[in-house]
Amino acid sequence: MSSLSRKIFAALFATAVVVAAVVALVTTLVYRHTIDEDASDYLSRSCRSLKSMVEASDAYSRDDLTGVIDLLEMADLGSSRATLISNDGTVLFDSAVDAASLPNHAGRPEVAEALSQGEGSSERTSATVGYVSLYHAVLLSNGDVLRLSEDHASVVRLLVRDVDLLLGLLFAIAIACWFVARSLAKHLVEPILAIDPAAGKSPAPYRELEPLTDRLAEQQDELKSQMHQLQDAAAVRQQYTSNVTHELKTPIASISGAAELIESGLVKPQDIGEFGHRIHSDATRLKDLVNDILMLSRLDESERMGDTSMLGAPEPCDLLSIAHDVER
Repeated sequence: MSSLSRKIFAALFATAVVVAAVVALVTTLVYRHTIDEDASDYLSRSCRSLKSMVEASDAYSRDDLTGVIDLLEMADLGSSRATLISNDGTVLFDSAVDAASLPNHAGRPEVAEALSQGEGSSERTSATVGYVSLYHAVLLSNGDVLRLSEDHASVVRLLVRDVDLLLGLLFAIAIACWFVARSLAKHLVEPILAIDPAAGKSPAPYRELEPLTDRLAEQQDELKSQMHQLQDAAAVRQQYTSNVTHELKTPIASISGAAELIESGLVKPQDIGEFGHRIHSDATRLKDLVNDILMLSRLDESERMGDTSMLGAPEPCDLLSIAHDVER
């Protein structure tokens, strides 16, 4: 048997989980977007500052690549990664890996944009690592490209990282929904259980239950009517039983008395015929009463079984003449 509290719990829990998932996803997306915007702005400013520092150095003015690389290695880049790329896409320096191991970068969007417009940026997502890499590149006066990049966790990685927190939140939501469902089910059922069908028409605790209370009131009225009919029928049967008992006693007493007189020899021979006629008459009357009783019993049984075949086909009758006969 289904439980109202379980149904309410399932509905509340499903709604809460969906809402929590949507809120978590939206919050993470907004957070990710805000972080990316701040990081892009930071990379843009840092890249311009680093460009100004490089171009103002003596090594750059002497076209000393080794001195420029030493300057980039000593620069405080924080979590950023610096890359120096020639105008043909060859990687001259990278602060994270060996430059010689890196492929040509001329086709990278941020590098191509910097070569053509003086400054460019792009964003690439690593499906395997779960990070988003932000790039910003500027064109130096000598035609080389200076690029800074940072890695940030993707939305999926942020959600996976916080899976323990999400599971804890899910558990807390389940507990809260369970208590709310039990309390709500109790408050919903109490007014329904307070409905008393025996009280007749009573106001419904909820508008949606008005058809139910109306049907209960109608059924209660029908039951009362049927009970009165049963009581009336029982009274009629009791009265009929009393009358039949009296009617039966009369011929039985008459037959018994006549038989005793004949048996005791108190009846004259010439009166035996009269006594025999009386006994026969009372016996016939007794037989008719017994037949009437049997017929009424069969009619009563047919009524209980819903069988109206014994009553025969309905026929029209003159109620006015019947009423006159009853009046007379």
